[in-house]
Amino acid sequence: MLLSATVRAYEMGELKDSYTAGNRNIVGCLGEEIFKYYRPKSTQVDDFQCDFLSQGKKVDVKTRLVSCEPILKWAFNIPYRLNQDVDYYLFCCVHKNFKEGWVMGYLSKGEFIQRRQIVRKGDPIPESNGRYLRDFSVVLMRDIRAT
Repeated sequence: MLLSATVRAYEMGELKDSYTAGNRNIVGCLGEEIFKYYRPKSTQVDDFQCDFLSQGKKVDVKTRLVSCEPILKWAFNIPYRLNQDVDYYLFCCVHKNFKEGWVMGYLSKGEFIQRRQIVRKGDPIPESNGRYLRDFSVVLMRDIRAT
């Protein structure tokens, strides 16, 4: 998994709207490897809209880098886009040692839109002294449907 994710991350380079200028592509690629492990018959699409076609549905995998086992009060911060052509979002966490990963759950696009909170660039980050550096859709891990 790690080798495949590393190669794909390198080949991707910097993606449009990349919050980290491509420096964490491997995290997203590892989340996609986790998805492929559980859904081996899925087809990887790799376009700007979704990552996979699985049982006729478009799935986008969202992955968060963590330093410990995930905590349900944490959130996924996803660049704010309304027009993404996707049926489901799958949420994963990958440990910074790249040896552990977790599937946190999923949401349909409609559920995601209902449950997310929109934050704007400059808004304070809860439980932090920081501020958001761009607009995000934020969904709490506890609001994601378990798989």
